[in-house]
Amino acid sequence: LLPWLRDRVFPEEEQFSSVEYAEKVALHFSDSIAAAGTTHGLVYGSVHWRATDALFRVLSGRGQQAVAGPVLMDHGGPPALMVSVEEALVGIERLHQQWHGADDGRMGVAVVPRFALSCSREMLVAAGRFAADRGLLVTTHLAENLEECADACRRFSTSDYLSIYEEAGLVSE
Repeated sequence: LLPWLRDRVFPEEEQFSSVEYAEKVALHFSDSIAAAGTTHGLVYGSVHWRATDALFRVLSGRGQQAVAGPVLMDHGGPPALMVSVEEALVGIERLHQQWHGADDGRMGVAVVPRFALSCSREMLVAAGRFAADRGLLVTTHLAENLEECADACRRFSTSDYLSIYEEAGLVSE
């Protein structure tokens, strides 16, 4: 998982700083999910909130529906993908104001910490608070392999991975 993120995902995601690139990929994504018969999705956006805005614009323009959010990441990745807590919350708030409930409820915004190893405790707590205050869905990656689990538990001084999210207020009904 971790080498794949470093070698494949992060270099690709860095390109989403360009809104034009994000729009091109959003169009391809929209075509692909439509061709597969997907009618609704929960989508992880890029760390770049403007790229997630481009995704919403494309999906909305095509009459599709989705819940999406920019991934939150302020730790453990390349500098080009690090987004401060303050900057992340500003971006999500802009998306929330513009898109949450838009198109007769077809669009929704989610809070998306990428996974515990990519977030500071401060980011996780701020994300939990933001989601709770606005009644938003939270989605994340959790316990995808043993190395990740051990690293996350060690880093956050917990005995199990889920408690990291519970302590940050990211687990709810």
